Amino acid sequence: MTSSPTFSPTENSFPVDLFYSLPIGSGLLSLMGSTLIVFVILRQNRLSSTYGRLIFGMSCMDIMQSLAFCFSTFLSPDNNKETILPFLGNSTTCSIQGFFLYTGITGTTIYYCSLCIYYILVLLKGVALKSIKHRFERYLHAIPLLFSFTCGIFLAATENFNNAGSVCWIAPFPPECRLDLDTCTRGKHAFLFRWVLQGIPVIICFIVILVTMMCLIYKMKRQRNLMRKYQFNVPEDIPPNNTSQIQCPPYASSRQPSLIETASKNTTYRALQYIAAFFFTFIFTMINQIIFMMSRGPPPIVLLMLQQITSPAQGFFNFIVFMLPVMKAVKKKDPQISLFKSLLKAIISRKKRRRKYKG
Repeated sequence: MTSSPTFSPTENSFPVDLFYSLPIGSGLLSLMGSTLIVFVILRQNRLSSTYGRLIFGMSCMDIMQSLAFCFSTFLSPDNNKETILPFLGNSTTCSIQGFFLYTGITGTTIYYCSLCIYYILVLLKGVALKSIKHRFERYLHAIPLLFSFTCGIFLAATENFNNAGSVCWIAPFPPECRLDLDTCTRGKHAFLFRWVLQGIPVIICFIVILVTMMCLIYKMKRQRNLMRKYQFNVPEDIPPNNTSQIQCPPYASSRQPSLIETASKNTTYRALQYIAAFFFTFIFTMINQIIFMMSRGPPPIVLLMLQQITSPAQGFFNFIVFMLPVMKAVKKKDPQISLFKSLLKAIISRKKRRRKYKG
């Protein structure tokens, strides 16, 4: 987590052109995914809910990092490497790219943490949505926005965004000064800032997201066991082999789950899907960082390539999770509709206003 988003490959072990080009495709997919999420939220008026506003903020931050990945080496100064991708930038354009990349990555990651806290309040603590809106939501937005933008501006102003391979990142310049930081003309304290301003916050968010995942899985397992016990009313001291011979008494319940229980279950699944998207985005980056710290050498080529593909694609994974419930609703109304048409219909449709049920 504390190194650059990309490792610099050696020409003898990996095709540099392919290595530098992979994030462009993933970044474009991420940019399209996050942009479509923003479009759907605005079109369907989902900004009226805390969940919609959190996803909107997270998608806007992801658009920043996706744009940075899409420009790849174009905004970096010449690094004297022979590649098909041009290095057309200077120190100013490199700082702009680094600002967008750092602010986008850090802001999106902390927004994931905010989303997990939101799900904890709703699913585990049972806090009312109105109470979350008035008491907690301002902090769920303020922390990722203030931290990422403040630190990004500080790093740009102190000239810590420099060429780090295929993108500009928190790095010393020139690259050869890594062995003797006193000879650096820019980014002399870049490695320290990587830990303090990017590594430690991301590790904290990772722990919060991991704990949230374990709590939600435990909640689902506990609810499933309670439902089974409630529905079948099987005594706990009966051996498993004899349960088939037990006749359910007349007072045993066979009711269907209520709308509240179904909504809670679906919301829990949605939270776990977002967490899975987060881990799938960063899993290869985490593995490569561990290998690098333990061996002090470059990770295997396959892992590097997988990191280059998955790390910039966060918005694309979020888009899949965000659109799945809408697509399922479309497929439920029209089972014969194709997957592409259901996705298109889910994107362009407008949200219908629900009538309030008075019971």
